[in-house]
Amino acid sequence: MTSQSCLRRVLGSGVDLEKRARARAARLAELDHPGVLAPDRIEVEASGEVVAYLPVVKGRDMAELSRERAPLTAGELVWWGQQVAQGLAALHAHGLIHGDLSPRNIVVGSSEVTLVDTMAAVLDSERGTIGFRAPEVVAGEPCEASDVYALGRLLKWCADDDAGERAAGVITAMTSPTPQHRPLMVNVPSLLSEIAPAHPLSQSAPVDVASALRSGAQEHTVRMARGRAWRARTWALRAGVGVAGLSLIAALWWGATSLFGDDSLLARDTAPVASPSHAVPSTTPLVTAPEPSQPDAVVATAAADLTKARFAALAAANGAALRATVAGDSSFADGVRAQAEDLDSGDLSYEGLQVSEIEARTAHVGSESAQVRVSYVVSEHRVRKRDAVTGEETVTPKAEASEAVMLTLDRSADTDSELTFLWRVVGAVPAPLEETSAPEQGPVAAG
Repeated sequence: MTSQSCLRRVLGSGVDLEKRARARAARLAELDHPGVLAPDRIEVEASGEVVAYLPVVKGRDMAELSRERAPLTAGELVWWGQQVAQGLAALHAHGLIHGDLSPRNIVVGSSEVTLVDTMAAVLDSERGTIGFRAPEVVAGEPCEASDVYALGRLLKWCADDDAGERAAGVITAMTSPTPQHRPLMVNVPSLLSEIAPAHPLSQSAPVDVASALRSGAQEHTVRMARGRAWRARTWALRAGVGVAGLSLIAALWWGATSLFGDDSLLARDTAPVASPSHAVPSTTPLVTAPEPSQPDAVVATAAADLTKARFAALAAANGAALRATVAGDSSFADGVRAQAEDLDSGDLSYEGLQVSEIEARTAHVGSESAQVRVSYVVSEHRVRKRDAVTGEETVTPKAEASEAVMLTLDRSADTDSELTFLWRVVGAVPAPLEETSAPEQGPVAAG
């Protein structure tokens, strides 16, 4: 097969890795399932790199598709979920797991769904994709039930509101924190069939701003800590489609391209989290407890302060300060924490980054949660990234930009005087720069 019809996937180097890669490739070839991609061959190049050559799959991965169409209806969700589950069940029947099921690793064709990046499981440095990885994957103990968990998260991620409600029971069972409580993958197709009649996925369903937000995902593939001889890179399989489209979705997030890397996508989890994690202590609290007479004003001020603190943390490469602005275990919060790790390691930095003209307007304020629209101007700056393996640096210039976002805040029950924030961010979605009508509630806090 010619190089033009293959994709080259560098796995790493070493004799042990080569043996694992050849063994897995052989088992995938024996599987011979149309929904599971198997490499054509494994080669060791003169440099010592172990390389898998894989056939090109026609279609678009779910990360790209979510940018171009509305979330899946109940029937589409069933059809898509059954296809994915059947491929995974075939893997499990042959003693294999996928290990990194995510939107980028599922390609949808005209009438079929294909699991790609099937060689990632040979890499002992991988820790899955934030927002979709099971708890045991984080601990370095992936199993068949980990794929069940990831598929459950994916079902939640790509469903529209109606489909999500219908599938809630199945998704809850699949994403149980305890692996033994999750259903077997072989039983998932029948569980999904109870939701609605299966209907093939349309790749041209209409999309609007609201549906684009609901269908997004925050993706950040996690690897082992620095010091490993080699660290795998996130890899998206496409046929004749570049990766630039992914960065367009990243521009919609809190701080847009100033704040997230090119491999970031929209987070699916934006609902308040009941039990936020503790923030990093600080000797000077930036936000005081809201006064009963002016709760909206204080919440608006908190949102403005959180936004200022976030930009300050990015500009100073202060991972601890960045982590202190978020709470909960949503994929959004996980993504922020992953970004903080990159700041701490020196793999990511922002030069000349400043924020100004911050305006925060409350949309809803409850006793423990709130939604606040925040707009601001981001200065011209540069984003510097360093490859953890080669040490090669890339610098991307960013122009001055006006941005707006709707933040979901959660109020911490901890009243410790050293707590940095009494309100912290648990979710965010982009907001239009110009509102179509004046809001009826909520004072404005300017920064």
